Amino acid sequence: MRTVWAICFCLCAALPARAQQTYITGTDALGLIEFSELTLNDMVEGECWTEGERTKTKIRLMFEQKGLQVIDYKAAFYGYDVVLSELTALGVRTKAGICAVNAEFRVVTRSFSDIGTTFYNDSYTAVGMVELFSSNTLLTGAGDLDDELDRFFDRAVSEFLAKRYFARGSDSVIAFRTDNPSTGRPPMPFSDYQSFADIENGSQ
Repeated sequence: MRTVWAICFCLCAALPARAQQTYITGTDALGLIEFSELTLNDMVEGECWTEGERTKTKIRLMFEQKGLQVIDYKAAFYGYDVVLSELTALGVRTKAGICAVNAEFRVVTRSFSDIGTTFYNDSYTAVGMVELFSSNTLLTGAGDLDDELDRFFDRAVSEFLAKRYFARGSDSVIAFRTDNPSTGRPPMPFSDYQSFADIENGSQ
């Protein structure tokens, strides 16, 4: 019996430690962001917002000052390190001359979830957009709302960047970056991926 237990102990001691599962959830996921596409969705009529491009340029500078690199193209793949940041404003000037604008800043990424397989190991994957951060407001005024919209986007983006900064210091993000150091390489453009895919399809 002692011999059996000794063999069992030796075998068990030789087995690798059980893999540890670490979850990076909630606000901590913001700490993984390295690159962002930045888009402006200006759907405001009646000259209620005339400086959308200037606001976008300002936000880009805020990103880059905090080490968040802005890409000027559509990425081939999005994840928790490559995201899409959107500046959106929708509004009109009423017959009474009042401007009413709904503004939103949000950060989203694409998510893939395996939801099942078949007997032949074919797989099914659900694909969708995940919202990592958002802030919105409704603004009204008799004149244009350039200053009000600029202040809103400034506050919203500042809050996002602050949360990203603190998330980068979380235990889970530090552990992930220790095991998976960033390469710093910009993501592949979708156009390059499409060209590669066309070549592959043409060679078959």
